[in-house]
Amino acid sequence: MKIIRLLSLFLLTVFAFSTSIEFEGFSIFYGIGQDAFSGFWGISETGNNFSEQNIGAFTSNTQLWILHHPVTIYIDEGDSVIDLDYMYRYGPVNEDSVEWIHAVTEYSGQTYHPGGYWYAYWALDHTPLFDLPLDAGENYLEIALTARVVGIGGDTLTASFVVPDSLPFLAYFTVSEDGQSTTEPSLPIKLAYFRVFERKGKIELSWRTESETENSHFLVYRDNVVIGRIEGNGTCSAPHDYDFFDNKSSPGIHEYAIADVSYHGEELLHEAIKVEVEAKVEETAFVMNKAYPNPFNPRTIISMQYVVGSNSVVNIYNT
Repeated sequence: MKIIRLLSLFLLTVFAFSTSIEFEGFSIFYGIGQDAFSGFWGISETGNNFSEQNIGAFTSNTQLWILHHPVTIYIDEGDSVIDLDYMYRYGPVNEDSVEWIHAVTEYSGQTYHPGGYWYAYWALDHTPLFDLPLDAGENYLEIALTARVVGIGGDTLTASFVVPDSLPFLAYFTVSEDGQSTTEPSLPIKLAYFRVFERKGKIELSWRTESETENSHFLVYRDNVVIGRIEGNGTCSAPHDYDFFDNKSSPGIHEYAIADVSYHGEELLHEAIKVEVEAKVEETAFVMNKAYPNPFNPRTIISMQYVVGSNSVVNIYNT
């Protein structure tokens, strides 16, 4: 009989193989912000701070990231690991369940442990979970893991992770109605100025901050569509200058704006500026210069300019 164990890389323990399928816990490191470590959920026989817990109070634009989730599958020597299916779903409580989302995990290979067993391991790193904005009210987050292994004899074993304390792999979070979190939000940046210039059909945006608090990055908008991202400076009290160049704007009047985004996923859009982009003047397709010298005897030079790839016909008459 084959045995699969889902364990944390931080909870490696030698277990004797038996005819039953056993699962142990692991740690999921998460952040409210792509690069901001906010805490971890530990799921094991000795504790569980994920399942059936309220994991936080969010605004509708809060993004929850899985920063690092190592998963180890213990196998017998000679077994072949097929895959690990990491799935999750979320949505308002008391509504019909939505389809599972399949996350992409990175497979790192398998190796032999000196304790006498083989293991294969994966990791889920820096993965955003939500499509924003979130629905206001009580929401849930559910995770499911399924591993498949092929034994030496060719038989396939499929096993799903079960929380050790028999609770569902399910947690809850609250999204505020008015966009105000019950936790203290980060302060916005202090913007000294925001300017937009048009130079020969190209657009230059420049702005300066006098201070920043938990500022993850800026988003650059053209006509309400994001066209760029500039990294912020976190928390600082010194001025910082920023520039962004838009070389793909079409002729006409466009509206540009910037928004600062905190590590908590909160976005603050600043006042937009309109600018007119002039149409580029087309180069003359054909230019013929005067003959030189003129009069001449016995020869002269006539120079021409034309666009590469164009067709030109020159007729010379002796009058």
